[in-house]
Formats: sequence, C-alpha cells, structure tokens
Amino acid sequence: MKSVTSIEAKIALAQEKLLAAEARYNAWAEKLLALQEEKEEVQAANIAAALRTSRKTYQELMTFLGK
Repeated sequence: MKSVTSIEAKIALAQEKLLAAEARYNAWAEKLLALQEEKEEVQAANIAAALRTSRKTYQELMTFLGK
C-alpha cells in the first residue's frame, strides 16, 4: 500500500508540472497574439500601399469590397 506522504509528493510534482505547462502555454499564447497583430499590420500596410499605387478611388475600393 502506498503511503500518504508518497501520494502527496506525487500531487506536488503534478502541480509543479501543471504550473510550468500553464506558464509555457501563456508564453506561447502571447507570442501567437503578437505575431497575429504583426501580420495584420503588415497586411494593412500592403493594402494601403496597393491603394496608393492603384488608380482606384477610395469609394471604388469600398464599393468593390462591398462596404
């Protein structure tokens, strides 16, 4: 039969591993959000550059986009 002490040690280890996994998850989640924001900024800049170099007006672009 296992002792309460050995079970408590396993519980403590599992809690430590869970906290470490949560910290890694949070770090990756933050990195993902930052990368998604960076992607949107690059896309917005590309769209703005394309609009500047096109011969379409703002209204024509909005009509094309259905806005």
